Amino acid sequence: MKKLIFCLVIAPMLMCSVPFITKFEMAYAGDASGSGYFRIPALLTLRSPDGSLTDTVVAVQDVRFSGLGDSPANIDSGIRISHDAGKTFDGHRLLPPYTFRDVADGEKHKTDSASFIDCSLFQNYGTGRLFVAVNMFPWGGGIMGGNVVEGTPFVEKDGETVMLLTATKAAVDLIESGEAPDPEKIWEKAARLSDVKRPGTYYVKKVSEYPVYQTDASGGILSDENGYARLKEPFKREIYDENGSYTNFFLNERYEVCYDDGSDRGIVLKVQQIGGGETVPMNVAFKYSIFQMFRTSYNFLIYSDDKGQTWSDPINLTGMIQKPTENVTYQIASPGTGLYVDRGPYKGRVMFACYTNTSPDGAVKAEVPVAVWSDDNGKTWTRGETLTDLGDTVKMSESVLTVMPDGNIRIFSRTGSSRVGTALSLDGGKTWQTAQKIEKIYNAASSGCQITVFNYPVKVDGCDALVLASPQSVKAREKGTLWIGLIRDGSGNEIDWTPTTIHDGAYAYSCATPLAIYSERGFPAVGLYAELEGNKMHYGILSFDDLRR
Repeated sequence: MKKLIFCLVIAPMLMCSVPFITKFEMAYAGDASGSGYFRIPALLTLRSPDGSLTDTVVAVQDVRFSGLGDSPANIDSGIRISHDAGKTFDGHRLLPPYTFRDVADGEKHKTDSASFIDCSLFQNYGTGRLFVAVNMFPWGGGIMGGNVVEGTPFVEKDGETVMLLTATKAAVDLIESGEAPDPEKIWEKAARLSDVKRPGTYYVKKVSEYPVYQTDASGGILSDENGYARLKEPFKREIYDENGSYTNFFLNERYEVCYDDGSDRGIVLKVQQIGGGETVPMNVAFKYSIFQMFRTSYNFLIYSDDKGQTWSDPINLTGMIQKPTENVTYQIASPGTGLYVDRGPYKGRVMFACYTNTSPDGAVKAEVPVAVWSDDNGKTWTRGETLTDLGDTVKMSESVLTVMPDGNIRIFSRTGSSRVGTALSLDGGKTWQTAQKIEKIYNAASSGCQITVFNYPVKVDGCDALVLASPQSVKAREKGTLWIGLIRDGSGNEIDWTPTTIHDGAYAYSCATPLAIYSERGFPAVGLYAELEGNKMHYGILSFDDLRR
């Protein structure tokens, strides 16, 4: 078997001793995103309705303006798209629905910022709809900083799921006065921590509803000059007090705070950008917002019907897929890729994996994964049960879903055992059998590292196959290794894994996808997007024939 090695010689190019089809830094300081820090790769080749690979490849990554650290921080999402099967990509740019302007770009004021972190890409092959799930934290929130609290702000009221808010004194005074706010006023009053640590006595309706957009003849969403989707009709998430009285305030499709003056758009309140000179719309996730979100993690989703060119506004899935509990402090969407189920009794289902810090009953004091899915092209979403029998894995956090030859769902996870973990679901992701670690596939030291896995689109030696990449080390995030797994039975209980080292040095988060670049034997190439030395975001294409030698 031929050994493939990435060799970093001259930045930003990725030099190597094997014939890569192409190689380069995908996101780098000085690109159009305006940032010098990037992490968390996600990479996906779009498919035709019959499942065949197209020439469109989408890459998404965290754009971290305040350094490499996780939330709380100033983090947005960036995107690049290839139209030639991953050989080249267009310019790196921010993804407008997943961009906040509450804090000036830079390394200051990071704990004052709201953030988007850890994207997951997946597509409904049948309709072509492309989804990006992400985690959103309101200002100052983040699991690494411990700035999240137990519980959920989503409750049932009059048969509808609503989102609870707290309000600053400024909001209460405005509501009680009944007067319209000055449309030219710029709000600069920061909220108190006490305003965001507990749900308040105000609530928002329509948190699980989708706006209706103007579209072109091909179904693409029309956008304004700022890259935001154009509404077909007004959309207002009205804010009510505990007595059910309308406050005359609402959140628009982008969760901006508006006063209802009877017009379609209302008066959008404005805030002073922290650390900068811009005036920006007041978002309910901001520190300067007069209404404040509960400090927890929120699972957001956007979709595109034109191969990633235009996008919907963020859809807050949290009320649909987070179950109220006193034990869970966060539910995080796993970065990388989700899954389209292309066979079996759940064919047509789109899925992605999340993880929580404990089981809902509090019995399992470790991170545990859970599947989330839609059977109606993303209109509604369902959350399964957490995997609570961790077996010998210690914990299972960031995870990837795959479909087995018999249509059952198998999950692969980052663990606390220095090995990759796996478990099987026999009911489409609703429940999980006992997890187990894969002894031969390492996953870095102690807390592990994100892995990447996908169903290879053609049979290999007559078998369905998986492609998995992980740091093959129990000491550190290093020695990137790509594994080809030949599935020998229906549910993947017997998989023959063959490794190839692809990078001997530092190797952290990665994501891989099959590409519509075929060898003479008809094998699609593998596109790999990975964090290497210096947290550089490198992309390269590997010949599947080389990997099989």
